Amino acid sequence: MTNTVVRVLIVVGSVSFGLAITPDGQSVYVVNNASHNVSHIDLLINTVIGPSIPVSSNPAQIAITPDGATAYVANSNRSDPFFRRGKGGGSERLLITCFEILS
Repeated sequence: MTNTVVRVLIVVGSVSFGLAITPDGQSVYVVNNASHNVSHIDLLINTVIGPSIPVSSNPAQIAITPDGATAYVANSNRSDPFFRRGKGGGSERLLITCFEILS
């Protein structure tokens, strides 16, 4: 390994926050907060694959299951009708969007 930085510009949606790499290391999913979607990048060719995946407003984080079959996206928009605060201002519950990852 040479520890050389390789710069690859891959255009995704607007205001990209989080990302997750699939367990097989072949894909990365990028959360686009202002675009309200997720971009799928094929790491073998460093290219966005297909149209963006729509999710609820203001997605912030993404996680992929260990088997690589499902992605979960957490929404950060407190004005979203699905965002709720517990009684007495306690713990918050986020809307989680789930989508199947197709091979």
